[in-house]
Amino acid sequence: MGPRKYIDCRELLSETNCSLRISGTEEEVLAASIDHAIRAHGHQDNIELREIIRLNIKDEDDFQSRQLPGYQGKEFEKIRGTHRGPHRI
Repeated sequence: MGPRKYIDCRELLSETNCSLRISGTEEEVLAASIDHAIRAHGHQDNIELREIIRLNIKDEDDFQSRQLPGYQGKEFEKIRGTHRGPHRI
């Protein structure tokens, strides 16, 4: 399994102001994005659509580092919700 990738409709031109973000392996993101573009945005499945989508798939690490600048280690994990410490209600 390769590194996680993502594509975010908010980063693309969208007439519907779509806010969907898809992440996974590059193959998963490509397949789900093509399906979404066809079903939600009315695009035709063709080589041009696939190339546009492929060019806009980015590394997940790039997204995470842009979202929470200045946080590292356990602080970053707590904010992201990945901290495995005790849960309190």
